[in-house]
Amino acid sequence: MTICHPMTFPPARRYIGSKKRTWCISVACSSSALMFILAIAGCANAPPPDIKRLRYAEEVVGTNREELQWNFHSILEYTSSDNDFAPPNIGSGTNNGKTDFCTIAKYIQNAVTDEKPVEIRGLGLQFPGYLIGIEKAQREILGLSEGAFSECNDTVANTIFRQSFLNPFLLETQTEESVCFMKRRLDDGLRTFLSHIVAFRSNTRGALPRVTGSLLYNVYTQSDLLCNVQEAKTSGRPVTYEKGIFRNGHEGGLQTLKASLKNDLENGKNLGTPYSHIFVYVMGWNTAQAESIENFNNLFGYMLDAAEKDNSFKPLILGISWPSAWSFGTSPWDDFIRGVSLWNKKNDADELGATWSNYLLNDVIANIKLEYPSLRVVLIGHSFGARVATRTLYSCNLLPQPKSCSNTIDLVIGLQSAFGRSRFGNGVAPTWQESFPFLPLHHEGMPFTDFSGIGQFSAQQAYLWSRYDSATSLTAMMGGANAIEHTLDRSDVFTHLPDNKYVPGEIPHSDDLIKSVQNFNPETSKKTALLMDGSGIVRHDTPYHGGGSHSDIYTREIGRLTWELVKKFAPARLPKEGGAK
Repeated sequence: MTICHPMTFPPARRYIGSKKRTWCISVACSSSALMFILAIAGCANAPPPDIKRLRYAEEVVGTNREELQWNFHSILEYTSSDNDFAPPNIGSGTNNGKTDFCTIAKYIQNAVTDEKPVEIRGLGLQFPGYLIGIEKAQREILGLSEGAFSECNDTVANTIFRQSFLNPFLLETQTEESVCFMKRRLDDGLRTFLSHIVAFRSNTRGALPRVTGSLLYNVYTQSDLLCNVQEAKTSGRPVTYEKGIFRNGHEGGLQTLKASLKNDLENGKNLGTPYSHIFVYVMGWNTAQAESIENFNNLFGYMLDAAEKDNSFKPLILGISWPSAWSFGTSPWDDFIRGVSLWNKKNDADELGATWSNYLLNDVIANIKLEYPSLRVVLIGHSFGARVATRTLYSCNLLPQPKSCSNTIDLVIGLQSAFGRSRFGNGVAPTWQESFPFLPLHHEGMPFTDFSGIGQFSAQQAYLWSRYDSATSLTAMMGGANAIEHTLDRSDVFTHLPDNKYVPGEIPHSDDLIKSVQNFNPETSKKTALLMDGSGIVRHDTPYHGGGSHSDIYTREIGRLTWELVKKFAPARLPKEGGAK
């Protein structure tokens, strides 16, 4: 028996504007009752479902590939208020089946509608804090000039630095090689941008206390920005920088976050329970947003378990999700694509550290810390997330007005770090790596070649590694034993824990490492990077993750270690009498 039914096929996000098709089901029937039911179902002629406004916004921005880009803003999927918002041209029956965001922008401006804020359920943090969503799009759509094939001269580099909110006067103070290296990190045809910020706060409404998410910033509902892109596409001209999504994220999104953070700190102070710490987490390669949120909850949650007896410890968490993959498929071809993406994602991690993470830590939080000097700031990254973290720390010097950002971050923790030892200063790794035409994974360049030296920052740097981590051992990066073995003769830069020794083949117990951190005296030690042998902690494989034990970090032991590092290098400081300021 064959039953045919007209419908829009399939009603999925990647097929906006698809034609009506017919699907047919062949059924071998075993009873007349079943045949009757199926026959009735086949006669139904349901209209195709409406398409969400989010689908049209994704198409405008260029993040409408369901199999990839949606993974980096998945938290936004069920925040649409389309059911409450119906301007004249929304839906599939007007404007050739697409939404005209210019009309919507006027509609909202004329106050015809009053959209209610939509609280976020499902995905989210288990604690008060923020999720900061970074994505990638064509630089022309974002309002950015120049590009990958532009010449590295003063005019081009000045434009790229200025539009990226970095110091254009670097051209006058740094070498041409350094400037061009930094230019290559920022001239990709696809650039990162701030797409959304979600705040999570305690909610005592209703029968049960809970944590609820709410949107602070969402580029997919910024109809005026989307209108700019639509008009530019229609006219064949690029989006102007002044009206671009990139600039709006910096001047609109981050400033909204800054105001919200200050409000949180002020409320905590007024309630007599001031916030003691801000934790910023960023995850690594091939990590979708949903998995990032799960990882934040694990890492932060286990650390809170270890700290539950300390009443002076009241932290806020900020988690950064970023476009860290080229594929989330499961075929051999997808495995190949992911492998090839390693070099690109290495550069994306450095771009994120030099731009959005840099703005967040060394501008937004740096200015907040000037007003709340008792606040401690801890930056934690895993794998390429540790690459983001170190690039963030050193990129303070790239800002037009660094102010006191060299003292903003108190502690940097790298878990199975995916970067090379040359990141710690000149001469730590072979110099040929800095001039090799085909860049190795640990090729560092600016700002590390120009602003190297651990002593310039107040932050203590601590990096966990394991000999069971094959992902970083194979590439001689700092999460594995291969790179660590080359640091033994550099006691001026590195200190090894436990007990400032490294014995090949000897596996320290997790308690040995934690006791070593407890006994470490930073007052009598020269400022060095701590290299912590976590082979007794990080030693198991993780389902659906490669690299040996590379992702074996979501454990109680890592929570204990993190808490001991915080107590040692970023302990809570009571605010002075009269408030936190």
